[in-house]
Amino acid sequence: MAINDSDSKERKELSLPDSFNDFNSIDFNSVELGILNILQKLGVSESVSENINKRRIFIAYSGGMDSSVLLNACVSLRQNKLLNLPICAWHVNHQLQAKADEWEEHCRVEVKKYAVELRVSKIMNKMNKTSKKTYKSESIEMFARRSRYDIWQKELKPGDILLQAHHQRDQAETVLLRIVRASPNLKGIPQVRDIHTKDELQLSEYPKLEDLSKKILIVRPLLDVDKQTITDYAQQHNIKYIIDASNSDTGYERNYIRHKVLPLLEEKWTGAEHSIAASAQRLSGYNQIAAEKQLLLLERFCITRGTSRTSDSSVYDYIPLLKTISPDMFDLSSHEFELVIRAWLQKLSLPPPATVAIKELRRQLLDGYRQATLEVGKGITWQKGFIRLYREHLYAITAIDAAANKDAIVINMSADMPIDMSGNMPLGKLSLNKVDNLDVYNEQLEAEAKTKQELIYVVNLDWEELMATYPSDELTINFRKASENMIIHKNGPTKELKKLFQEYAIPPWLRDYLPLISVDDEIIAIPGIGCHPKYKVQERSNKAFSTIWAPFQGT
Repeated sequence: MAINDSDSKERKELSLPDSFNDFNSIDFNSVELGILNILQKLGVSESVSENINKRRIFIAYSGGMDSSVLLNACVSLRQNKLLNLPICAWHVNHQLQAKADEWEEHCRVEVKKYAVELRVSKIMNKMNKTSKKTYKSESIEMFARRSRYDIWQKELKPGDILLQAHHQRDQAETVLLRIVRASPNLKGIPQVRDIHTKDELQLSEYPKLEDLSKKILIVRPLLDVDKQTITDYAQQHNIKYIIDASNSDTGYERNYIRHKVLPLLEEKWTGAEHSIAASAQRLSGYNQIAAEKQLLLLERFCITRGTSRTSDSSVYDYIPLLKTISPDMFDLSSHEFELVIRAWLQKLSLPPPATVAIKELRRQLLDGYRQATLEVGKGITWQKGFIRLYREHLYAITAIDAAANKDAIVINMSADMPIDMSGNMPLGKLSLNKVDNLDVYNEQLEAEAKTKQELIYVVNLDWEELMATYPSDELTINFRKASENMIIHKNGPTKELKKLFQEYAIPPWLRDYLPLISVDDEIIAIPGIGCHPKYKVQERSNKAFSTIWAPFQGT
């Protein structure tokens, strides 16, 4: 949770210089020139006032040397009337260090000197500092980064530009880290990207300001500036900045690269840092080509099952799947297959597996396996996930806790509707609702499933019949244990759940977690399958007691 604090909420009137064409006639240093060049590419020099006036520049301001130089340079450009967009420094207090509050106060003092707005966001620290392993690992860096981006994504508005002070050395460090981690993405840090889609933007493809004013951009104007130039700037302008002692701790991987590896490379190959960063820029172009091919491949193999309904149940299946039993899939090269898998998982917002794991999946498919399981690694909100093959399609799912509590849950039907039972479920979200208009309700569920890329199972029962038969107002939610059975068709036989699950294509990994609605030890309804004939909603009725189960899958 973040607490926002702004020294000033006033938005200043925007005005722009007529042109940036006279850059070369002014004596700029490379820091200021880098900022001006990128702003020109972003269309700031265009005179489209109705769009310009919606834009603001935020500076990610930690108080360290790099962000302090970036802030100083932007203020200098504003004083020279070359940057007249409103500037706001944004400090995120992660509360991970003992001096975090001192650093926040430092930022407040420095920003007041510049007469610009300051916004402060505080992170409620949930990291476990008592665990040395947790605190020393890269996860603390990832926690801090994720926390910052969560805040920015929620609070920035379309048209806003967030400047970050990443520089050439940061770029080199990132590339080296990705190499030693065998990352498939070696392109480095993008100079401009969309904060929501995380797509790198090629500015030549967005020549009009109207295109960019609809986006929230992360911009690194100093990415081509070397660290020594930034250090010199700080000294020449007598900039006060914070020195974070943790940046010298080589227990962190990035710090090890910075203090141990890069100096050795520079000693042997002068300009190695610049060369690595330049290589990353070239790789960015190759990555763009690969991304375009990924999209084409994904269009060929990615599908969703869509909506299926019966008189008493519905399945809204909009989780992207990969169709695997296809000659085209088996004709793909190993590299093309990897591109498809990575693009698919990105669509699901799931972390990709290692290349060796993707190769093993391909081997299993080519060898004719019909049940493949593949660990995809650690995630952010869940620890492990899997790719599984079921009925000729690949599913990417989050890990399931086999030890989760599956005790019976009693539902009081006289309680206010809707009833949210998600906190009691071993897997997924469960809600119960009394519905007055099934047609409208079904449309809403379908729209939600499409938007969230979810799988939603629904069963509808006749409310009046249910209440007349069971006046105690209590239902029980159970889970499969052994050889339970159920009657689902009028005058039809009793069927084992195992056969029903197969008939209705319930994926095997969900079957033990599918909620079974019971009364007096008799199963009367199952979401996605149906209900006992006695409780089917009458054809002319549009009212029902609806139970909705959405297992946690994909996003």
